Amino acid sequence: MTMRTLTIIFWNTWFHVQNGQRDNGQQLLRRLGYLIQEHEPDVLGLNEVLVSRHDGSSPVIDYLKSNGYFCHFAVISSIDADWLVGNLFASKNKPVSITEHVLGIDTQARRRGYDNCDVKAIQGTIRIGDASITILVNYLCSLLPADWGTHIAHRRNYEKLVGSIKNKNLIVGGDFNETKYMLPWLRLPRHLQRKTGTLFNPTWRLNGQKKYLAFANYDNMLYRKDGQLKLHTFKVLNRQPSDHAPLLAVFEVQPENNN
Repeated sequence: MTMRTLTIIFWNTWFHVQNGQRDNGQQLLRRLGYLIQEHEPDVLGLNEVLVSRHDGSSPVIDYLKSNGYFCHFAVISSIDADWLVGNLFASKNKPVSITEHVLGIDTQARRRGYDNCDVKAIQGTIRIGDASITILVNYLCSLLPADWGTHIAHRRNYEKLVGSIKNKNLIVGGDFNETKYMLPWLRLPRHLQRKTGTLFNPTWRLNGQKKYLAFANYDNMLYRKDGQLKLHTFKVLNRQPSDHAPLLAVFEVQPENNN
C-alpha cells in the first residue's frame, strides 16, 4: 500500500506596505513560488496576508489561485485606507468544510481608528485517503503592553476552540505571538505535541535581520499523535523576505485500521 503524506507550511508573510507601496511584494511572490516548487505543499496557513480595500485583489491570494490552490481569506482588520490584513487557508483540494472563528477584538486596529475589527482563526477540514484532517490557522494579538489583556482573552478563546475540536487528526499552526516558554506556561493541552524554532534558529527576528538581538519563537505548529498523523519531517525554513520563518511539516497519513 502506498503511504499517503500531507505537506503543510505555516508562515506569517509580513507583507509589508510602506507609503502605499508593496515594497517586498515581488520578493514574497518569488519566495512563495520557490516554496511551492520545492516542497509542493498540500496546505498553506498564512498570517498577515493583505487584500486591497479598493478592488479585493491580493498578490498572494491571486498567485496561489493561479497555481491551483483553493483559498479562503478571513479579514482581521484594516492596515490603512488601502489595505486589509488577515489569515489565509490555502489547499490543493477544496476542503470538506471551512469555518471562521472569532477570537476577540483587534485592539491595534482600534488604536489606528478602525473599530469592529476581530481577530479570527480559520478551521478547514480536508480528506486524504480515508483520513479526515482538521487544520486550524491560528493568530493571536501581539504582546505589546497595551494588548496584553487582549492577548490573554484571545488565548482563552483559542483554548476553548481547540478543546471543542474532536477530530484526532488535528494540526494547529500560525503566529501565536508568544515566546517559546509561554505556551507550556499557559496550559499547553497535553494531547497536543508542539514544534517551533530553537535558540539558534528562531522563527522570528526583528525586521528579519540577524544584526538585531531581538528574536523569539512566536510561530508554532501543534498536532495530535493519537490519530492517523505521524510526523515525518519538521523544518524552520529561511525567513526572507519576512521577519517570520515558514514552518514546514510533512506527515505520514496512516490508514485508519493501523490505529
